Amino acid sequence: LPKQALDSTKIFHPELCKGKVCLITGGSNGGMLKEIARAFIRHGATAVGLLARNAEKLNKVTQEL
Repeated sequence: LPKQALDSTKIFHPELCKGKVCLITGGSNGGMLKEIARAFIRHGATAVGLLARNAEKLNKVTQEL
């Protein structure tokens, strides 16, 4: 997909998550859940919590974000 198609700020209000705390479970493999976390951050979330059973993989994902 073109990068423009992935820019959720062109579809949703840029401050959609402003002041919100977002929680994602199972985010250690990256992929779709990592991109959802990235969108929450992009849309102004105060905090994004990622939960997973594998701390090593989860740390890698959080560093990328």
